[in-house]
Amino acid sequence: MEKTLETWFISDTHLGHKNIIKYCSRPFNNLYEMDNVLIENWNNDIKLEDTIYHLGDVSFNPNRYINRLNGKITLIYGNHDKRRFNSLYHVVKQMYEMEIGKFKCLLLHHPIDENNRFYEERKLLLDRYDYIICGHVHEKWKVKGKNVNVGVDVWNMKPIHIDELANFLETI
Repeated sequence: MEKTLETWFISDTHLGHKNIIKYCSRPFNNLYEMDNVLIENWNNDIKLEDTIYHLGDVSFNPNRYINRLNGKITLIYGNHDKRRFNSLYHVVKQMYEMEIGKFKCLLLHHPIDENNRFYEERKLLLDRYDYIICGHVHEKWKVKGKNVNVGVDVWNMKPIHIDELANFLETI
């Protein structure tokens, strides 16, 4: 039987970041519990050869975690990601364009909205894409205009499969 490769999305795992539990009201008692649950949720769904698009803020110290995560990770830079760790990832980009279901989407870390410091330079992108798939905003919202947040804080601390994301986009 031929193996089917799958595609997944996630953002803002912040592995190893103790204060994120408090900042985002994550349902964990401590850092050890958070890291283990996030890694277990990731590896329960993602196989070694699957592709995962991580839309930024993996960890302040990703060399402690990347070897524990299944899949070929394409990192879309977040504001906490450091270039010195680029070699840990399969691919590294600032942004990435792709079809998700019938929608033309742009993957970014920051959403494109008036409250974002990148708004003026990126607002024209809103006309070119059906949706902006993003992270950065943690638990604040799942959808805002054309922005769809794939952060763990609004997706049950798990990665989202491309089919689930496509179905979700259909409902917006």
